[in-house]
Amino acid sequence: MDGGPSGGTLETIVELTTHPITEKSKLGFNPLDKIPGTNNKSGTKFTSSLQFLLGYSSVHSAWVGFFPMSVGNLEIVRRSNAILNYGELHYEEGLVYKNFFKGFCTTFGLVLMGNAFLLGPLFSFLRNYVLPKPGEGPSMEA
Repeated sequence: MDGGPSGGTLETIVELTTHPITEKSKLGFNPLDKIPGTNNKSGTKFTSSLQFLLGYSSVHSAWVGFFPMSVGNLEIVRRSNAILNYGELHYEEGLVYKNFFKGFCTTFGLVLMGNAFLLGPLFSFLRNYVLPKPGEGPSMEA
């Protein structure tokens, strides 16, 4: 996968990081595990492991690293499992890189962007003048 971020995706990330949901579920369990139409937890077993650091995968014979959308995708799959009753499910996600250099550069860029979110003036500059706005993103060619 090559290209770049879409403005709408970036805006979603901004909203989720600047206005996090802090309320605990009154259900006593993750509400995404709820059986539709009830207040009961799904009996399906759901486990996950996301690739957060750059590393070499002997399974893929390639370098693998963090995929920013994996955190959201994880919750989508969790909810689908509860609704569709897949049963026991283990979810994994990460990016596979062509080589170490590509993986290192991408990972380093993600770390820099993540830290930019924490630095208000820098992030405001990036958001207003550098990053794509909602409705903008990479061209079809990219």
